[in-house]
Amino acid sequence: SSPDVVRVETVYKVGGIFRNHQACSVDYKVTVPTRTSVNVSVVSSSADVRGVDGDHSISTVSGDLDIHELSGRLKLNAVSGRVRGTAITGPMKVETVSGDITFKDCRSVRVNGSSVSGDLEFDLVPGEGPYQFNSVSGNVELTIPAGTGCSLTLSSMSGRLVVDSADGTNSWGRGQKTATILGGGPSVALKSISGDLRLKQRSYSGQAPVPPPPPVPPVGESA
Repeated sequence: SSPDVVRVETVYKVGGIFRNHQACSVDYKVTVPTRTSVNVSVVSSSADVRGVDGDHSISTVSGDLDIHELSGRLKLNAVSGRVRGTAITGPMKVETVSGDITFKDCRSVRVNGSSVSGDLEFDLVPGEGPYQFNSVSGNVELTIPAGTGCSLTLSSMSGRLVVDSADGTNSWGRGQKTATILGGGPSVALKSISGDLRLKQRSYSGQAPVPPPPPVPPVGESA
């Protein structure tokens, strides 16, 4: 540790009292100031991170990630676990191999989400973009506020392409479709090899949509 960094880790030593390879586990609950950058890496474990503002990198090999009310740049990676989150702002990059990805009520200015076999489901207020969602064999669904414009690309080799709007539902077979929604806006791309793709518009029961967040200039690698 240092005045600016706190490091918490578990070291499993073979030998001594562990010479018979006895199983062990450790649970951590760490509380930090709101303005803190968090780097979490676990194996065969889940992680729950919430309520911090900074540059974050969170990963697990075999476990779930629960991410809530985070601001700043965010990178997430799970090999076999699912990733869930709410109220995320700032640019985000999230990847899984076999787990589903689900985010609700987000205002991320940019998103890059991908999975090999998991489904992707995002509900967000678009900002400057771009927004890219990819799955090899899973379904991809994006929900945005009613009345929100975007420049849309849907591409699937064998799945269905669906767009829900105030004018009704349009559905196509496999292939690629491009569309300018309500005069255009941020770039939105949904892609899958064999999964279905769907863009939905969320109603607000008479309330006006939340305006998009102001642009965040890129610093280093964008999410």
